[in-house]
Amino acid sequence: MVKLLSVFHLFFIAIFLCNENSAQGQTLKITSVINEPYVMLKQSAKPLTGNDQFEGYSIDLIDEISQILDLNYTIQLAPYNSDKRTGAWDRIVTELIQHHADIAIGDLTITSEREEVVEFSTPFMNTGISILYRKPSRKPPALFSFMGPFSPSVWISLAIAYMVVSGLMYILGRFTPSYLSQQEAKDDGQFSMMNCMFLPRSLSTQLAAGVWWFFVLVMVSMYSANCAAFATNDIVEYTIASVEDLVRQFRIKYGVVKGGSTASFFRNSNNPTYETMWSAMESSELTAFVSNSAEGVSRVVKGDGKYAFLMESVAIEYVTERRCDLTQVGPVLDSKSYGIAMTKNSTYRSQVNVAILKLQENGKLQTLQKRWWKEKRGGGSCDFFSSNDNFVYELGLDNLIGVFIVLIIGLGIACIIGACECLFKSRMERYI
Repeated sequence: MVKLLSVFHLFFIAIFLCNENSAQGQTLKITSVINEPYVMLKQSAKPLTGNDQFEGYSIDLIDEISQILDLNYTIQLAPYNSDKRTGAWDRIVTELIQHHADIAIGDLTITSEREEVVEFSTPFMNTGISILYRKPSRKPPALFSFMGPFSPSVWISLAIAYMVVSGLMYILGRFTPSYLSQQEAKDDGQFSMMNCMFLPRSLSTQLAAGVWWFFVLVMVSMYSANCAAFATNDIVEYTIASVEDLVRQFRIKYGVVKGGSTASFFRNSNNPTYETMWSAMESSELTAFVSNSAEGVSRVVKGDGKYAFLMESVAIEYVTERRCDLTQVGPVLDSKSYGIAMTKNSTYRSQVNVAILKLQENGKLQTLQKRWWKEKRGGGSCDFFSSNDNFVYELGLDNLIGVFIVLIIGLGIACIIGACECLFKSRMERYI
């Protein structure tokens, strides 16, 4: 009897070990959808077939896992569903439920709803929901943008102060003893109103002039300090900075991927702000929902500031590495993770988890993300622009053309007055 029990014990151990190594040497069916940078069609001059036609982060990830577990796999895309109410990830989850595939890869978010019907591996990437929006664009400078550092009231006050000080200096000069002396009285023109505006001579008017010059020095310093910053800061400010800003306005539309985890987050949320956003998206379903992330990014680009797209922050990071006119706005709203999905009660789960942990420990996951986010397919092209976002732009002719116009007009008036003076003088000489 004891021997019989031992035989059964060994038999069950053998079955357990067999299940633990069930992935080894097996050929697994893997399903996914085309979605950058996780699964993409490989760019090649010749037609490709089978696994060779795909590339991307998830392709490299499953390849690393297959090498660790010594298994083979075939990749097949989930069939396209013309029903726009069904999201892309619902299609590949359905493939697992119907046992048309063993594993699903991509940016598949781990959610409680999906955990009820499929198995998930250990997370290989963490993310959260944020807003993709257009960067503010530089607007053409105004013709007289050089006057911007001071408000119109300050310019008017300066002109009034100039006239008042000049008049006061003229009055003071008229009552000074130096003006009444014979030396000064020989030529009344030496202390005319015009001279008071440029070159006063008496002590009292010189003191007034000194105070005026100090005032002018302070005003010029303040103007100079503010002029460069004002002239180069001719950009449109963000019209939104958070989801609260989206709720408080109606001009900018916003949306999510239909049937995705982001849509589930807003649909199931008890937060009043998120509930309001979900109601707004449902009421404008045609403009709010998109079939995939690429369509959402396209709407942001074409919307020209009138559409914002809510998506995972790692996806926004990938997009903004290649589209320098787009940026992430606001903080991350939640915390979620991506995992590899498998059929319910899959015997491969524990082995896939171990493989992912090994890739995480040796830094391979970070290397794969850097490769596909920063290096492949145009990645890193916006690094120069992002590093110079806080630099001061140089002043162009457009910023200072108003000053040149004032100079040209002033010189033109001076020439006209000079010509009139010469003409008047020549006429007077004829009569003399």
